[in-house]
Amino acid sequence: MEEKICIRESAKSLKKYGSTNNHQKRQERYIKHTISKSDTLQGIALKYGVTTEQIRRANRLWTSDSLFLRETLLVPVPSEGMSSPSDVTLVTDVLSPTSLSPNNNNNNRVDSDGSYNDFLCKIDCSIANTRSQVLLA
Repeated sequence: MEEKICIRESAKSLKKYGSTNNHQKRQERYIKHTISKSDTLQGIALKYGVTTEQIRRANRLWTSDSLFLRETLLVPVPSEGMSSPSDVTLVTDVLSPTSLSPNNNNNNRVDSDGSYNDFLCKIDCSIANTRSQVLLA
């Protein structure tokens, strides 16, 4: 009898991965990256601090070879914030990569001075904190 209870409890925690699973709409933020001839999927992922799998999933890419067929890519923004160049467009609440309208390009520009200054201040504080802890040890 105890075996049946243990098996039943372990079966309850299984996750559903099939088409019967109710998909929840996630509030994700994306950066619209314009592709140049020298761009690679790995390079773009390193530039924005995300994985190539996240970029593939956001853009429905099956292989990295199809990168040259596109003019832009949607890059998911990490939850910690972003430290990206000011020449990219921030896109929010994207339902599908093909539903973007080019009219929203200037509405969501990233404030480069504020974000860079905040980022550099955080680094300075972290270095000072680490230095003081090393001196105490």
